[in-house]
Amino acid sequence: MKIGVGSTNHSSEFKGILLEDFTDLRDYIQFANKEIELGIRSVLKSPEPVSRWDHLCPYPSTFAALFKLSVMDCELNGGNPLLNLDKWTKRKYEGMFDSIQEGYCIIVNKVGGWCPFNSDDVELLENVGYEPNMNYFINSRFKDQPTTFINIENDPELEQYTREHLYKLDNKYSYIRNALHLTGDQFDIIFTEFKSKGGKGIWVYTTGMDTDQMRKYTNSAIECGLTEFVFVFNSGTNMDIVDFVRDCGKIEGINFKYSFV
Repeated sequence: MKIGVGSTNHSSEFKGILLEDFTDLRDYIQFANKEIELGIRSVLKSPEPVSRWDHLCPYPSTFAALFKLSVMDCELNGGNPLLNLDKWTKRKYEGMFDSIQEGYCIIVNKVGGWCPFNSDDVELLENVGYEPNMNYFINSRFKDQPTTFINIENDPELEQYTREHLYKLDNKYSYIRNALHLTGDQFDIIFTEFKSKGGKGIWVYTTGMDTDQMRKYTNSAIECGLTEFVFVFNSGTNMDIVDFVRDCGKIEGINFKYSFV
């Protein structure tokens, strides 16, 4: 991911992700689609009624900007904003494609707004890898009662089951939200900080469908020195879950527990 700044004699500086060619655009689309996926999950999980579509995305994001356009379109022309979302996403990507094809560079801000620039008006500031935002909270407000467990949640909000049952086990619990696309290195950063604040282990309420992700964050937690592991599976079992449970049960130095609800 290239970070750049663009400016002209008629505009102030515009800083963000720099797209100079179709390879940059492809990488950006892959990144943006992951954010859009998380946004769709958030809408589907929201308790807000469909009459309050405009209240479903309270925080600025790439998804929120596109979704609000879709909502306004549907208010005028009818339809479902989620089903209509692809129209606005496609329109955005096609506009970017056309600008690059015409020889322009593009700078995209943190909420997905973009602007074409002549290459002479753009300065490359740095080149870093695309990484999802880390959305987590480590409860360190009570030093005499440190946090014990950290919940890992792929959705934007914690499950009600988690709030009720994890609280009974650790009323100072910590959590990670939107964990779906986090890298192993990002889990390392979070778990290292969690352990430094007194954390002992992870607590997960899951369907168990993505055992590759489960192995990724479990291995990261073990590498970071966590020793307590609790998995609550809520959608039955399959051979991948059986293999995961068996393999974790063989690891020395950790306390691994699991249940099915």
